[in-house]
Amino acid sequence: MSRTNQILIWITFSVLLISLTVAYFWPEEQPQALAEERAPEVKETLQVVKMNQLVVTVLNGSLKDGMAAKTQEFLESNQLYVARIGNAPTRNYQASEVIYHPEASQAAYELAKLLQINKRTPAQSFESRLYVTVVIGADFKEPALAKKEQ
Repeated sequence: MSRTNQILIWITFSVLLISLTVAYFWPEEQPQALAEERAPEVKETLQVVKMNQLVVTVLNGSLKDGMAAKTQEFLESNQLYVARIGNAPTRNYQASEVIYHPEASQAAYELAKLLQINKRTPAQSFESRLYVTVVIGADFKEPALAKKEQ
């Protein structure tokens, strides 16, 4: 196989991997009724986003099966809305991470604290400032199903 063919194959696989990653992390569209019910201030007012207004996606990036579902159950027991769960593009994330819209930094900080996650990453590409994605990594501690202290 020529060097040119090897490079073309490498570029093709790289583009495919990037496309799959974007597909997994891109938030799904919210139904209009849900958007109005959960986010009346999406009209981009200057109100502060509260943690209980977040629309959460949980992706399991660890080798521990069932962590996304357990995390969903924990978050819902704390009155948070989990729109979707699933597996991350790969299952070898070492560090757990909360990915959020920059305008929701305080709510994302509270969510990360609740889940005992240290890594927080702003993502301007989210369509709404209410979207947040939790990626579970190898360092994730399974949440207890006790409600957080108010």
